[in-house]
Formats: sequence, C-alpha cells, structure tokens
Amino acid sequence: MAASTQRTARTPDGRTLAIEEAGDPAGRPVLVHNGTPNSRHLYAPIAADAAARGLRLIGYDRPGYGGSTPQPGRTVADCAADVRAICAELGVDRLAMWGIRIPVMLMHGRQDQFVPFGHGQWLAARIPGVDARLLDDDGHLTLLTNRIGEVHAWLADRL
Repeated sequence: MAASTQRTARTPDGRTLAIEEAGDPAGRPVLVHNGTPNSRHLYAPIAADAAARGLRLIGYDRPGYGGSTPQPGRTVADCAADVRAICAELGVDRLAMWGIRIPVMLMHGRQDQFVPFGHGQWLAARIPGVDARLLDDDGHLTLLTNRIGEVHAWLADRL
C-alpha cells in the first residue's frame, strides 16, 4: 500500500480543508476531484499506480464533509477558490485534474448500471476536443479498477 500524507489548508475566509497526498511525493501534481461530496482519501491501488508513473495525487474533503469546515450556501464554482488555497498550501503552481481540466478524457462503460451509457455518448458529442473512450466491456466501477493506468498515462503525457 502506498503511503499517504494528511494535511490541512486554510482558505482566505478562514475555513479548513482536509487534504490527503499519495503517490510520488516529488511527482507532478494531479488533483483527484471525483465529485461532490467526496472524501480526500485516495484508493491505494490508484496511489500505487500514480507513484509508479511519477504522479503526486492530491485529494480533499469537500466543505462540510470529513475534516473540512462547512461553507453554507456554497456553489460548485466555489471549489476553484478551495483548489487555489490547497495549491498555495502545497506550493503547487501547476496541476492536472481528473475530469475537469481541458483537454478532457472521457471514459464511459456500456455496462454501467448507475449512469446510462447514452449520457457518455451525449457528453462525447458535446465536449469540444474530448478524448472519448466509450468502452463496451466496462461498467461504472470497473473503469476505476481496470483503467486507472490509462488515465494516469494520459495525464502524465500532458503535464
């Protein structure tokens, strides 16, 4: 299991954000932003793969979850200021993010039992410049377990 480091960052409005770092501590930084709400904790096999590829993964608890202070009335767009605070705390001036930064890689499995495959097709048709990988044999969770190496390699090529 790859070692991880727990830290906190202070936001300009005084809140605390709980952070976990894993992978290669000296590697190129990648913010793992799986959605909202979500935990800072990084899945060990993903961290091990990132370490092997020279990537430093950064996860954080969204406001009001885990070790992060609530932010009443927040919007999805407010995460940008939180990421700036995290980057300032960690001394990061450039990073990649899973699924948020352009260029975009989109993976969707036809066997997904949670999100209709048509949604992935719809996104692939509407995101400019997307590297869409619509996969017949994967589902929702198998993408995470079977394809993380592809994601990390794709990100590493762009950092």
